[in-house]
Amino acid sequence: MRLVFLDDDLRRLYVEPDFHLKRFGLDLFRAYRKQVGLLASVSSEAELRNFKGLRLEGFKGALAGQHSIRLNDRLRLSVHFRTRSGVTS
Repeated sequence: MRLVFLDDDLRRLYVEPDFHLKRFGLDLFRAYRKQVGLLASVSSEAELRNFKGLRLEGFKGALAGQHSIRLNDRLRLSVHFRTRSGVTS
């Protein structure tokens, strides 16, 4: 899956091994890199749904069309899936 980061710090946190954010503890840093790595390794949203531990869930209301995955017991990562034509899936 092709990743596009809307936040430069989050992009750097994934692609630069020595980059750290003070607001991210070590456990959250590891969980973030693991989950984003998993997102990068799958080829589709359907394949991602096979990983039940992620607890992939769709938002409702104003955020409909976006999804989230579990980082830890308290925090989730918001993700948005697009098809090649740009239409949300």
